[in-house]
Amino acid sequence: MTRVRFASAKDGQSLAWTRSGSGLPMVKAAAWLTHLEYDRQSPIWAHWVKFFESNFDYLRYDERGCGLSDRKAGTLDVETWTNDLERVVEAADLPKPFVLIAMSQGTAAAVKYAAHHPQDVSHLILLGGYARGVHHRGDPEAASFYDAIVDVFRMGWGSDNQAFREVFTKRFVPDGDAAKISWFNELCQRATTPEVGAQLLRARGKMDASDALEKISCPTLI
Repeated sequence: MTRVRFASAKDGQSLAWTRSGSGLPMVKAAAWLTHLEYDRQSPIWAHWVKFFESNFDYLRYDERGCGLSDRKAGTLDVETWTNDLERVVEAADLPKPFVLIAMSQGTAAAVKYAAHHPQDVSHLILLGGYARGVHHRGDPEAASFYDAIVDVFRMGWGSDNQAFREVFTKRFVPDGDAAKISWFNELCQRATTPEVGAQLLRARGKMDASDALEKISCPTLI
């Protein structure tokens, strides 16, 4: 059973976190649509959780607006996500330095954290991530397409027809089988609300953490 605790963000938002396993300390920066309890049943995430907590002192948390954290988004930008990561690490009182792993949008907060706290991070692992959202890549057509997908996703979030959610789901798990696609579609509804989900996606498109990249001094695997 997952033991869930809560940290208070800078703006008072409640951030749900859990820590399990033993060994070298590791922190996973929050990314798109997690649920601390539901992830253990996931055909996509369960093996990650099992592996990390079997080999590390593993800390993970639900981002603001998702899972067991407060379902209000508040301000959504790189600085807020980085501060949320700082607050969770502080609340967990994790030994330092630790391994910091991130994927997708979570890489922005991870590189910012590593740049701001070089003494805290022994190794940085980035998987399928990006430092700049689509609105900072000099491609207006791609940005417009992304915004259109967000609108479709928001409008069809609560629909019984999974085709709406699959527009975005298949961007995350393009090679997923029927079980993984179905589970991710259900996660969309369990993890957050249509409006907050859309806010999270829009914020990802506008984020930019590229200024922190040259400040990373720890060994990094991408």
